[in-house]
Amino acid sequence: MAHIPHISVGDHALIWGAVDIVRSRFPDAEFAFFCKYPEHERIYLDQMDFRFKIVERSQNQVIAGWQAHRLARDCDVVLSAWGDGYIMHPPHGMYKKVRCMASHDTPMALCSTSMGPFAASGLRRWMVKSALKRYDYLSVRDSITLRYVEDLGFPGVEQIPDTAYALRACSPRRVADILELEEIPHNAPYVGVNLGTEFMHFCEQNGIDFLKICSSVIERIRDVHGCAVILIPHQYVYDSYDYAAIPSIAYEACDDRYPINRVWNSLRSTQGVYRIQNIYSCAELKGIIAGSVVFISQRVHPLVASTSTGVPTAIMHYSHKAQGMMDVIGKPDYTWHPKRIQGVESHDTSIDALVRMVDRLWENREHYRQDLSLVAPKLVQRAFSLGDKLSKIIGLAA
Repeated sequence: MAHIPHISVGDHALIWGAVDIVRSRFPDAEFAFFCKYPEHERIYLDQMDFRFKIVERSQNQVIAGWQAHRLARDCDVVLSAWGDGYIMHPPHGMYKKVRCMASHDTPMALCSTSMGPFAASGLRRWMVKSALKRYDYLSVRDSITLRYVEDLGFPGVEQIPDTAYALRACSPRRVADILELEEIPHNAPYVGVNLGTEFMHFCEQNGIDFLKICSSVIERIRDVHGCAVILIPHQYVYDSYDYAAIPSIAYEACDDRYPINRVWNSLRSTQGVYRIQNIYSCAELKGIIAGSVVFISQRVHPLVASTSTGVPTAIMHYSHKAQGMMDVIGKPDYTWHPKRIQGVESHDTSIDALVRMVDRLWENREHYRQDLSLVAPKLVQRAFSLGDKLSKIIGLAA
């Protein structure tokens, strides 16, 4: 696991989904998590019904490398989702991790990742290519990453949906209880909107008016299409954990409730707009998202939650992975970026274009939902096929 606490609900969802996929083939499997902040990770891992142990990662990188090597040696398979962060970071981190764990006979799988773009030549390209060669199985989750990885020299890579597609949503009854707790009407239709800190920071760093983008979407839904809006976070700084020793983790920087509250305070009127203000599990948030008439996201994993449960979805995002994920469900036209993104075809980055996308989403929602009723079950089934891939690399019959 990462050297920082996993605060993203999307991380929790892909872990829980991966566990369910593995347990579909190996019901008695035990899972070992290698992490730096075990008490933090237990907050969400304890909500998941499976056997696991945590190996605390040393603060010293050399010792941590030795720990990773030893842990991998004692496992039947190493299952990793590394790569998402390497959209924005250089590849040497992945190279070091793979070298630590790949010096023995334990098979390794890199599953349903988003990566790239990669350097055209030189040391950086060599490092990521060398790291990926050490995996016994490699799959990617979006069409643009597939193109990048094939160009890198891996023509046989499979495109397998994100493991979070396997996550089951909580019950409708639990959703009703949550909405009642949040003082949100639960018998009326609503549009779910996820607002995310990464998208907020991306806009601010590029001189883009984040508040105007968000308010334009929310007010369009409420005032023109006449539907209530629920603002849904998908990343939390846990109230019960002390992050004082981790400067990179702060409410304003990392907790989606911060941009939600900023946008809430910027609206001309908050009538018909509601906020999820408490902390919930990935399954509970998936249940809330699943109840939406349509859903609009600024993160990829809420998109997985919505499309896997048949909810018509659009996304506004800052990287190629969103476009690639929407390609997979056959709806690339429901992606909007506030500026030109490498790997993505040029498109209208204006707020007017965003509003038109929201209008199309609303007007075509029934047809879109019918399309998803055919696509979503296949994506879930294909995500579970990962269990058979793991069986093969471990050496068992699928």
